Amino acid sequence: MHYHAKARKNMVQCQLTVNGVRDGRILQAFMGIERESFLPQQFQHMAYTDAVIDLGGCQPFLSPVIQGKMAQEAAIQSKDSVLVMGCPVGYMGAVLSGLARLVVYVSDTEDGKRKAAEKFYALQCDNVVSESRQNLKISLADELFEVILLYGCLPKTPENLLEKLTPNGSLFYIEHSKCPKVVKITNSDGCYTKQFLFDVFLPSINHFREKQFIF
Repeated sequence: MHYHAKARKNMVQCQLTVNGVRDGRILQAFMGIERESFLPQQFQHMAYTDAVIDLGGCQPFLSPVIQGKMAQEAAIQSKDSVLVMGCPVGYMGAVLSGLARLVVYVSDTEDGKRKAAEKFYALQCDNVVSESRQNLKISLADELFEVILLYGCLPKTPENLLEKLTPNGSLFYIEHSKCPKVVKITNSDGCYTKQFLFDVFLPSINHFREKQFIF
């Protein structure tokens, strides 16, 4: 078995499953996407480690466990539209493509948007749209989402994104504190409820910036 294929299997069995990710659809999605192919060559040897990877930009690449547990908590259905922000290389857009009707992946830059789009095309992720943060207000002005996943850390709820949720839709992000936690915000007919889901370890927490998630 090829090294990366074996490492990917070990990631699913020894990281995701052991840490409570039991949804078979999500495990299959993680098995089906080559994590290393989304990373720059100098970081590919770290692709399947249970670590936050500092890619040298303003957003680190979160560990498989954090990514997987957030995806499981989102309980994405085949009819759902999903907005993905904060994942710097497009990986989670590809992973979630097999779970949802539509996935909109948002990159910080036009170059990131282009590179992600090339990956999605190569993987035949036909239901994934790659956008840049600069064009969001125009391209997604009328779009609402059942699920919004922010793979980044913020000091408070990004209220500007709440209006993009459908009724009963949910937003997930990591809230910055002494002990960072994944937070779920649910839209109940215009009333928003906040729930703390689980703690996370983020050694690269200072790389996150709130402005990355302005819609």
